[in-house]
Amino acid sequence: MLTYYRPSPDGKRLIFGGRARFTAAPPEVSAPALYQYMIDRFPQLDGIRITHVWTGNVAFALDYMPHMGTDQGMHYLLACNGNGVAMMTYLGTQTAKKIAGGRNAPINPLDGRDFPEHAALQRRCLVVPAA
Repeated sequence: MLTYYRPSPDGKRLIFGGRARFTAAPPEVSAPALYQYMIDRFPQLDGIRITHVWTGNVAFALDYMPHMGTDQGMHYLLACNGNGVAMMTYLGTQTAKKIAGGRNAPINPLDGRDFPEHAALQRRCLVVPAA
């Protein structure tokens, strides 16, 4: 399992995260798993109390594909869909090359695709009208 960690901006806490499971899990399930991962990496933290826990998916697109492109002069890449370390490292490098070289042509299969419009996303998703 991939984990990530860094000191908090004030240097008083360790921010530790990762994927506890490959399925959705409430904090009561994911927190003990992540705590064990933390202890495995930092045994000296055994017994230290965790103050905050949260869950959720980060950077998932409704079409399950990464998106890279330019919109109104702003370069973007998003939606790593759980593959952020490898995919975003690659796409970030490709975006930097595109910006530095001023290329207009797509530089990989994920570049240049139009970002799905809101209406197109609604066709792919169950949309429940507000009551």
